Amino acid sequence: MRYKSLGIGLSAVLLILLGMPLWQGWRAHPMASAVQVDVCAMLRDGAVNELLEAPTRIEAGMPGMASSAQSDPACHIELAGDDANAARSVTAVLITDAGLARRGGRQRSERFVATWVAEAKASGSSTREASGPWRHGAWIDVPGRMAVTQLLLDDAGVVWWFQAEGVEQARMAAFAATAARAARQISR
Repeated sequence: MRYKSLGIGLSAVLLILLGMPLWQGWRAHPMASAVQVDVCAMLRDGAVNELLEAPTRIEAGMPGMASSAQSDPACHIELAGDDANAARSVTAVLITDAGLARRGGRQRSERFVATWVAEAKASGSSTREASGPWRHGAWIDVPGRMAVTQLLLDDAGVVWWFQAEGVEQARMAAFAATAARAARQISR
């Protein structure tokens, strides 16, 4: 009798452990454990096409920051301006759960994005939900920066932050959706 109840107990534990990934659902992003990612290569293969024009320059990193100061994989894409004064660009930053853990924090992508959105609201920015092929997303409108569009996404283990200057929101949304899909496909 004692061994029978032990067998039932072990079977229940095994069933729970095997079913855990199904219960966590969105938690299974294939890049969640990645630390080094070539964001520019990922975007070059398809997402750049959503901007509907050829970029004038694509470079790794964020503009104005030394590469040694950058802790997360990023890509900056410059587009031709409409006139001499209109700088147009898109910057994409990818932060994984492994990247968050490397910083010493225990925060996962979902909580990281929720905190960022709350801080954006507290600093006077307006936010609104952004739907797409990700778990949660938010458009962030920074006061005084009318030509700048920010999109923050939680894709279950991966955080995407996009900032576009002089790019329409519809193009930005298509760009982000293609980037999110590419990140799921490239790591399979």
